[in-house]
Amino acid sequence: SRMAPEEATSSYLSVHGLGGDMAVAVNDMRIMRCITPQWLTTQAPRLRGAQALVLDCNLEPPALAWLMGFAKDESVPVFVDTVSAAKCQRIKPFLAQVQTLKVNRLEAGVLSGVPVEDDAGIEVAARRLHEQGVRNVVISLGERGVYWRATTEPSQVGACGWKTAPPCAVANVTGAGDALMAGLVHAHMRHLALETGLPFALACAALTLQAETANNPGLTVAAVEQFLNQSLNQRA
Repeated sequence: SRMAPEEATSSYLSVHGLGGDMAVAVNDMRIMRCITPQWLTTQAPRLRGAQALVLDCNLEPPALAWLMGFAKDESVPVFVDTVSAAKCQRIKPFLAQVQTLKVNRLEAGVLSGVPVEDDAGIEVAARRLHEQGVRNVVISLGERGVYWRATTEPSQVGACGWKTAPPCAVANVTGAGDALMAGLVHAHMRHLALETGLPFALACAALTLQAETANNPGLTVAAVEQFLNQSLNQRA
């Protein structure tokens, strides 16, 4: 870790309505400028041997370039959360190296160059991102769930589809996307195909939506599996 006493701690502030939906948010991520290629080079021994790199576009472009180069040299799969429609362009030069890309509707439109105004646009945007080299594309759609597109080995033919989010009471939407990404990484570590691992990831997001805080303190593998079993029983 590194201390940067001359910088302010990164901060994020969001205002939510009574239904938990975010109305407005501001952030200060200037401290991320301290993650430079020079500093990352000193951390290479710690990164070497990683099972995956999970990055977001708050990283400055030089840091992203270094990390993507490192991942390529070390054959480490890369998961990317694009963060915002403004910052997502930072990952555009490296899409061909991304194992799993999680975007929302707006970010998918910016990166693919496709207007995402309806379901047909969502499908085309995902295909365009896939054609640019992203192996797995996950477009988050709030309470609708996700649209996904994945490369199927060894044929390289893309499998795709819609996955509905499990119903849940929403206390706070902040953190749900991060929980979804955590679930995707966990599924990858269990060597699950994207489609197979999506219910687990969506359940991570659902449990986080139910918490007043950005992180659900009770989010564990056991809690997610119990939630999935309860959802299955309710549908039966």
